[in-house]
Amino acid sequence: MMMKREVFRIAELITSFYSQAEFDQHKINAWHEVLKSHEYEVVKERLLDYVKHHNHPPTIKQLIQDDKTDSAVVPDYEETKAMLQLKRGAGLSATAKEELAKIRALLGIEGERL
Repeated sequence: MMMKREVFRIAELITSFYSQAEFDQHKINAWHEVLKSHEYEVVKERLLDYVKHHNHPPTIKQLIQDDKTDSAVVPDYEETKAMLQLKRGAGLSATAKEELAKIRALLGIEGERL
């Protein structure tokens, strides 16, 4: 659980890295409402990692969001390959392929794609 003084330390770090960032007591209080359920060390580590890659101050969401849940993450080679195979039907069972063939025949579609 993050204490208000720890939120203040996070704010100090942010203003040290980003001169355009400003924090007043109202903003510290607001950030504390969100950050109080998070661990200081985790948020601090995310901030230190964030500053290595960005030239603008982080939002609270960027400091508390788990990297694995970020929807902007690009899949790696293996994930892309698996998605494409599934999309092309390579991941389908023999029964599913047979059923798709029946549907294609009923619809008059030639080839293996539906």
